[in-house]
Amino acid sequence: MSLRRRGLATVIVALFTMLASVLVSVGTSGSALAATRTPGVTSKTITIGVISTQTGSLASQWDPQLLGFQVEINKINATGGIFGRKIKLVVQDDGSSASNQVAAAQSLVQARGVFAVADVAIGSANTLTYLNSAGVPTVASGSNPTEGLPTNFNIYGVRADLLHGPRVTTLFGNVMKSLGAHNIGVLAYGSVAASIDECESAYGSAKITKGLSAAYENLTLPLPVTDWTPYVLAMKSANVDGLFPCVTVNDELAFIQAARQQGLPLKSFIAVGYNSSLLTQPENSIAQGVTIGAEFLPTELNTPVTKLRTQTYNKYGQPGPVNASSVPGYLAGLLLKEGLTAATKKLTRTSFINNLRQVKNWTADGNETGPINFDISAYSPNAILAGEGADNCDYLLTVQGTAFKPVSSKPVCGKVLPES
Repeated sequence: MSLRRRGLATVIVALFTMLASVLVSVGTSGSALAATRTPGVTSKTITIGVISTQTGSLASQWDPQLLGFQVEINKINATGGIFGRKIKLVVQDDGSSASNQVAAAQSLVQARGVFAVADVAIGSANTLTYLNSAGVPTVASGSNPTEGLPTNFNIYGVRADLLHGPRVTTLFGNVMKSLGAHNIGVLAYGSVAASIDECESAYGSAKITKGLSAAYENLTLPLPVTDWTPYVLAMKSANVDGLFPCVTVNDELAFIQAARQQGLPLKSFIAVGYNSSLLTQPENSIAQGVTIGAEFLPTELNTPVTKLRTQTYNKYGQPGPVNASSVPGYLAGLLLKEGLTAATKKLTRTSFINNLRQVKNWTADGNETGPINFDISAYSPNAILAGEGADNCDYLLTVQGTAFKPVSSKPVCGKVLPES
């Protein structure tokens, strides 16, 4: 109601003035109450924003994670919600673009007013920086190594554990040694810090693992790489027989194919290769015999945990085999549930962030390779992610025909070395 209307009778103006004064008083009180409300939360619902990759060049690898996330959300809602609140999802597609991902995050927070964000896309450092500065609780499928760092206090990833500042873990060396490799070569994109960090750690691991030699290191690959032949020939000249690439799965396969064409046999390890796309053509023919890493319990082990996971997918998602590519999204759903439960019924962003930071042994209902400690109070400011799966462990599988075959029922693990 406005007091700017002119030309009204004096008595009506007086009545409006009296009424307006009451409304201003009530409105001020209401505004103060609204300011204390938690965004995206009502007595019956919690609205969660989801950043996914449903279209574009990366969709085949990342879109299944949205399905995995939705499986757990469907289960939560079907079993009564969190303290009686059902979860509503608002999904944004980043179109395989980092800039679109930032815009999607801003839209979810500023226009849609979500309580928290689930990042089940490839992960963008700028996106996480924005969500951190906005103070929005964020769970992620673990594709970006800045998730969970002390500088990103409200960001939680599902894949790897934080360490007290070390840069090298023996996991990589142990994996390559188990494959029978001797001379290790690594490849990283020169413009991607995460790629460089991972390969520096792997190369350092090769240096200190008995029986291995750090033979070739290239941390300056351009994006995109249009011709892999020069890099293959450089590795051949260095007598490399073990490859640890810190690049995308598609580029890893392109390098492996080029190496075969140049007569360079390699024992290759694809750290994030547990992806169902490797079981279809044209990737499948290239991936034959390649060893891949699984940062969570592989379905192929057929344990009580994986059987329950399959049952959950069939009941609350889609019937049939579980798409390995979707599982990180499912774990992100479990992590969201953990945070909402830890936050208690009096849900606020602060209670979610602070209470989840007190969880020190999260295993995603046994799906992780080891416990994850979200308490970062003791970590140094330069703490980094080390290893692939939680607790510096990876399950190893090989691609045989159109199936993944576990190398062992137990993961390969490593020890953390002090920063040099």
